[in-house]
Amino acid sequence: MEKQLSNKHFNNWTWIMGITSILTAISVGPSLHFFGNYGYIIVIILGIITIYSAIKIDKYKNQNKLFTYKQILDYMNGKPIKKINKDKTKHKIINAIISILYITIFTTIFVISLNWFK
Repeated sequence: MEKQLSNKHFNNWTWIMGITSILTAISVGPSLHFFGNYGYIIVIILGIITIYSAIKIDKYKNQNKLFTYKQILDYMNGKPIKKINKDKTKHKIINAIISILYITIFTTIFVISLNWFK
């Protein structure tokens, strides 16, 4: 039961991070356009929530020794977590690629949002 509760918290923080990061990227243009400099407050609050949830997720990952995307998915779905190979380089490369894709998508949405409300 404790593990299910932990999985639920992990899933919740994952959803919060995903949604607030998308909202942060999307809200930049409209916030600055409609609220001027006060729009930064909205973006900063959403950014803080995103960062806080990312820290909580990282804490859960470290506590449960989750290193790969597959392990994280297994953990979220309540499946047994398989140990990773001794060669962690491959897993680090895959995680780096996923991170780069995430940052690229976030930046693209951010720039589109800014340009849309110029």
